[in-house]
Amino acid sequence: MPQAVTVYMSSDAGAPQIGDSRPSDIFNILKKCLVEGYGTKNPLGWSVPFEDTTNRKIAFRNDTTNGGSGGYLSLYSQGANNDMGGVVRITYAKSMTSLDDYIGKGFTQAFVNYNYDCDKWLLVGTSTAFYFFFIRNTGLLQPGFVNASGFFAGDFQSTIPNDAGRFIAFSNPAVGMSDSTNAGSWPWHLAYPIYSSSGNFLKIYNADNSDVFVGYTYNSLFRVTYASSLTQNPDYQTNIVSPFVILTESIPSITNQSVLNQQEVAPYFRGCMPGLYLNTKAAPNDSIFGQTVNIGSVEYLIMPTLGLFPLVMLIKLGVWDEPFTS
Repeated sequence: MPQAVTVYMSSDAGAPQIGDSRPSDIFNILKKCLVEGYGTKNPLGWSVPFEDTTNRKIAFRNDTTNGGSGGYLSLYSQGANNDMGGVVRITYAKSMTSLDDYIGKGFTQAFVNYNYDCDKWLLVGTSTAFYFFFIRNTGLLQPGFVNASGFFAGDFQSTIPNDAGRFIAFSNPAVGMSDSTNAGSWPWHLAYPIYSSSGNFLKIYNADNSDVFVGYTYNSLFRVTYASSLTQNPDYQTNIVSPFVILTESIPSITNQSVLNQQEVAPYFRGCMPGLYLNTKAAPNDSIFGQTVNIGSVEYLIMPTLGLFPLVMLIKLGVWDEPFTS
């Protein structure tokens, strides 16, 4: 089902601010964008099935009435504190019965934001999925060597209709197939695939709603990493864009029927990240948050990068189309 895209930024009229970047500040921003709205901006239509303001825990669920899986995003402060720049843990599940009880739980990762480095934020998403970023105080999308982190949460676009495992969430593609508490290293960012080849780090359950899971990663079809010296080129009309695909790190050998059967519920190529693309040319390094480009008739938001690496990742605006269903 095509999903209408909305962009939220800290510069919007009436937008919540990062403040001291406490977990409660971050949870408030997400509630305003996903559930409540602010100013003239309507929310994306998610819900909050569980929240514990004392212990700094909250769960969000995407909109099942608009094609969402009904998967759960769980966020909680490390140590139940509400410290300035406190670490936030992030995980996901097919379902939850309480803030501490998960069904089909994914890996747990972590992120942190320091408001003296990043006092701005950006969220772009739909009723089923979204990307969230902390933006450096300068507003530049190329942050340099500061911890400008963020995360993705929601349904990916699966090759399998009604894929029961399509809800995921992650902040750090570099951690591998395990839970991680690390939140402070500058390269660990959603843009990590342009910095280094990322191995499997996503725990995605089989499409048939079983308890079996397979490890996946994501990268562009080009499967390339970019040098930080890539030439900047604002001539977007001649660019080629590639979707980011979700796939297993190794191509399976079909040696028997059981391996073939597994491909029906957990295929090598599982799907695509919604609205996320790799550009063959880099945007200027002085691009600022909220800046867009047009390639042909399509408008894209320039995605924040990591470190001094080029601005080659784009998020499509307007509508995120479903490529695998009619």
